[in-house]
Amino acid sequence: SHGGASMSSVPLAARHSWSSDARLKSPESREDALQAAKAALQRKDMPVAQRIMDSLLPGLQPSEFAVRCLRVQAGVHVAGNRLPAALASLVRAGAMERSLGGHTSSTLIHTASVLIGLGRYNDALDHCSMACQKLQPQHGRSDYQLEGIISIGSDALHRMGQREVVSSWVQGMREMFH
Repeated sequence: SHGGASMSSVPLAARHSWSSDARLKSPESREDALQAAKAALQRKDMPVAQRIMDSLLPGLQPSEFAVRCLRVQAGVHVAGNRLPAALASLVRAGAMERSLGGHTSSTLIHTASVLIGLGRYNDALDHCSMACQKLQPQHGRSDYQLEGIISIGSDALHRMGQREVVSSWVQGMREMFH
C-alpha cells in the first residue's frame, strides 16, 4: 500500500489540534499545518482551513513559507467569494517576494485569476505576461504553469470581447516561454 494512504484516512482533527499555537513553533510543524490547510481547502472545509491560517499568519516574517501561506489564505478567500481580501493577500505575498528577490510565477498566476474575478482584465493580462516571463522552461512545472497562464489570459480576452486576438496572444506567450 502507498505510505500516504494510511495518513489520509486518519481525520486531520485527530492528528492535529489547532487550538494551541505552541505546536506551530518548529518549521516542520508549520509546514504540516500549511499542508493541512491546503488539504482542507481542497476538500472545501473552509472553517478548518481558515482556523489553521489564523494560527499561521500572525507575525510571519517575509519568507518563501510566508508567501505560500498567503497564497493559501487567498485561496480560502476566493472559495468564500471574498475577492478583494484574496487580492490583498496576494499583493502582500507579491510585496514579500519582491523583498526576497523577485515575484514567482505562482503568485502572479493566482493574482491574475483573482483580478479577472474583480473585472480587472487588463491588469490580469499584465500579470499573465509577467508570470510567463518568470517561467523557466527547464522546470518541470513550467509547462503546466504556462497552460494556466494561457487559460487565464484567454478568459480575460474573451470577457473583454477580444476573441480575435486570443490566438495571437497565446502564440506570443508560447514564444516568450520557449
